[in-house]
Amino acid sequence: MASVAKREWMHGGAKKIAWVVRYTDQGGKRRLKTCASKKAADKERLRIEKEIEDDAHTPDVETLLFRDAAAAWLKDCDRRRMIGDKMATTTYLSYERNLASKVNPKIGNILISRLSSQSIQIMLDELSLKYKPNTLRYPYIVVQQVIRYARRKNWTKRDPFAEEPIRLPRTVTKVPIPSIADLENLLAASEQRGYAERELTRLQKSALVTLGVFAGMRRGEMAGLQWQFIDSPAVRSGCATA
Repeated sequence: MASVAKREWMHGGAKKIAWVVRYTDQGGKRRLKTCASKKAADKERLRIEKEIEDDAHTPDVETLLFRDAAAAWLKDCDRRRMIGDKMATTTYLSYERNLASKVNPKIGNILISRLSSQSIQIMLDELSLKYKPNTLRYPYIVVQQVIRYARRKNWTKRDPFAEEPIRLPRTVTKVPIPSIADLENLLAASEQRGYAERELTRLQKSALVTLGVFAGMRRGEMAGLQWQFIDSPAVRSGCATA
């Protein structure tokens, strides 16, 4: 159990007062945390006791600010990029950019052992006012990766993503359905031969547009078509060539 005690001393002829939380951590090591007021000390005592009970406590002297932990993680990402360990340069640069512009300004000054799901949710909610939902996936992933790295380094025992679900905002984008007139114009345009366009290219273009309009096929499905898949007299008689 943790305890709170008042500490008094003289400094420069003036009396100083502080409140100290004393406790023994999970490893049996005695620790203390100094607070400016009894209210703050009582709050710290409750937090520390709860974290020790959940085996999730990391003393402040053994942890880092989120921005410092992120810098160490980014350095490790750069090492992996240099040796070709499943880290592309574009991915590394994306991590670096999201940390600098979105994540660190919001939670960089929080000790990573104190980072909670609520702090991360607040960050994402604030970013959602400025960025589109798809863009928010990247700071979400960055924070998740930094925490995993910090846990491997024993800078924190907590996993905020496991404490409470963190919600990314989602938007439903309705794709407009083209009108019959739009489809007719599209089919007519596909029949036209462009400047310096070969006849075979025009035929392929027209065939793809026609399949898309009347068969509803995706690009990959159309690209994977073989002659034997087509049921027509010309194909059955062997007149068609690849």
